[in-house]
Amino acid sequence: MPNGKYIYEKHDWPHFTWDHNGLLSKVSAVQFRYGLLAGRMDALGFDQQQNVTREALVQEVQKSSEIEGEFLNLAQIRSPYRATSEWILPDYR
Repeated sequence: MPNGKYIYEKHDWPHFTWDHNGLLSKVSAVQFRYGLLAGRMDALGFDQQQNVTREALVQEVQKSSEIEGEFLNLAQIRSPYRATSEWILPDYR
C-alpha cells in the first residue's frame, strides 16, 4: 500500500525526507501558539489550570479512541475519574 492511511504503511517507512524550510515555518507557528497558551494558563489559578489540563486529557482519550474506531462519549471517559477525589472535573451536561 504505497499511500496507506497509517504512517507505517508508507512506502518510505521508516526512511523519511522532508522540506526543512516548510517544516520550520510550521514548527515555529506551533511554538508561537504554545507560548500564547502557556501565557493564558499562567493567568489561571492553580485549580483552574488542573481542570483545564484534565479536560484536555479526557478529550485526548476520546480522540485517540476514535482513531481506533471506538467512539466514546465524554461522560464515559470522565466517570472513572469523578470517582476519585484527585480528579474533580466540572460537569458539562
